[in-house]
Amino acid sequence: MDLSDFDIKPGYFMHASNLHGAMHTYRVMCHTLALGNDVGLQEEKRVAFFAAFIHDMARKHDGFCLMHGPRAAKLKVPEFTPLFQKYRLDEEQISTLKTAVANHSQYVEIKKWHPHYTVTALLKDADALDRIRIGEHNLNRKFLRFEPTFGMIADAERLFYESEKLPIQTFQQMLNLAEEVLQKKLQY
Repeated sequence: MDLSDFDIKPGYFMHASNLHGAMHTYRVMCHTLALGNDVGLQEEKRVAFFAAFIHDMARKHDGFCLMHGPRAAKLKVPEFTPLFQKYRLDEEQISTLKTAVANHSQYVEIKKWHPHYTVTALLKDADALDRIRIGEHNLNRKFLRFEPTFGMIADAERLFYESEKLPIQTFQQMLNLAEEVLQKKLQY
């Protein structure tokens, strides 16, 4: 995989933001890889990784918003479908990705028996792990879905603080830092 395909470029986001922008996106992508590996969900991890890449691109502001996920599913999934297809996501996987993006910021969970639940849950937990950027006690553990996520909280905090010290420009740079901080290989 050419990781430069996942470098955030100007214009990808509807709202330029430090809170929900490139650094957050890169960390969520890394958390998705780590969590997918820890849970042992290889195929779901792949789809969740692509969902993490676009999950906040359709935000219009940094405040509370239930519409940015559905908006990203509607606007950003079609925009990036050629990239997803380059990496052999089929129509069903793209549909799953779309569901995950649309539901990643919703209070109401899709049901565990829903065929897209696992990818959505991976994205939601990976996104939650980066809530330290909002405040010290912003992550509510009762909303986490996978047992291994609980063990990743301290590492996610370290990744946030370390990444904020560096001039990270590319996903590869964040991935290298994440592998160092998490002390594990994060394979796609």
